[in-house]
Amino acid sequence: MFGLQMDQPPPVDHYYDGDGPSGRFGDYEVTVHHTPGHCPGGVCLEVRRTADPVQLEGLFVGDTLFSGSIGRTDLPGGSMPKLMKSITEVLFRFPTMRWCTRDTGRTRRLAARSASTRSSSSGSAPGDSPHTSDSRLPTPDMILIAVDDLMFSSRIATAAKGVQAPIRFTRSIAAVLDAARTETPILVILDLNSARTDPLGIVAALKTDPALATIPTLGFVSHVDRATIDAARQAGVDRILARSAFVEELPRILAGPVPD
Repeated sequence: MFGLQMDQPPPVDHYYDGDGPSGRFGDYEVTVHHTPGHCPGGVCLEVRRTADPVQLEGLFVGDTLFSGSIGRTDLPGGSMPKLMKSITEVLFRFPTMRWCTRDTGRTRRLAARSASTRSSSSGSAPGDSPHTSDSRLPTPDMILIAVDDLMFSSRIATAAKGVQAPIRFTRSIAAVLDAARTETPILVILDLNSARTDPLGIVAALKTDPALATIPTLGFVSHVDRATIDAARQAGVDRILARSAFVEELPRILAGPVPD
């Protein structure tokens, strides 16, 4: 393996085989979750702020899950059935968390999957190719854009190309809801001054659907339009930016992490 000759692998004192314990690192508390499959002792690290333990900051998944793929299982100790069990029974406990994957360092959000999707994940057999793309896993980093302004659409498309962020433009409530159900987006961006796309109607439709309510929303608006800003806050838009600030932050917003 890796050009090294090894008659017998070194003995392992102990494989980590359970959840916990928690440890504190500065302002954060880390909980260990056992996720075998890539290797017998594979783990994922759940991170929360000590001051706000309800808020989930991220899940560091290591080699368990990659961008649109899964960890390889063809090395000694690897097991495809165990890996899929780790993904479906451990990672799916966190339907709205941010996922920090080792291959890109970018942050991902995994939307809740249907029961049929979860149950179908057990069909793979050992020996599958490493890092095989699996359509049963969520589409990584998809961002929905509810914008009809030509200038902003062009700027968003150019910025997305620069950071290689997958985006999809939608211009109606029905289109947003349909895309949100099929693409499991990590963010919905709204032009709050648009009369055609009905941004507040989109937010209301997302928030009232239990399967979509946790998808983050970001709206940009004229900084002098206080009435729209107040209405957006009341409607539950997660983050509101002035148009100039949105343009300035656009590459970072599209590249991740999901903005607070």
